[in-house]
Amino acid sequence: PSVAAPGSPLRSARWSGFRCHHWTASSSRSGPKRKEEGICTIFHSSGYDTQTIVKNNGKTEYGLFQINNKMWCRDNQILPSRNICGISCNKFLDDDLTDDVMCAKKILDSEGIDYWLAHKPLCSEKLEQWLCEEL
Repeated sequence: PSVAAPGSPLRSARWSGFRCHHWTASSSRSGPKRKEEGICTIFHSSGYDTQTIVKNNGKTEYGLFQINNKMWCRDNQILPSRNICGISCNKFLDDDLTDDVMCAKKILDSEGIDYWLAHKPLCSEKLEQWLCEEL
């Protein structure tokens, strides 16, 4: 898949081009200090696939960042959802990552990187394979 032109919405579907190019857009001041932690966590959460849906402990997690319907978005499965991001969960399954990134920033600010269960066991140490090359 192609990389979006500057100024256009971030795009995906399933592409590892996300690895380093867009991590800065999704990180925040309370997010991981290293891009490698975030890239690894996203890989182990969704495989860089925006269409990933995972049912987990009575919740459903959507998209690249695996954002759940209990707290962060709304769907017809959990009523009422807190819907902190004010968005339909299905919006996290499309190729426009702009709203996904905005919600992920809220999660990072509120919960930190350990919101994503893959982080601690898989992405907190030995991150050499996830190093980003600066262009």
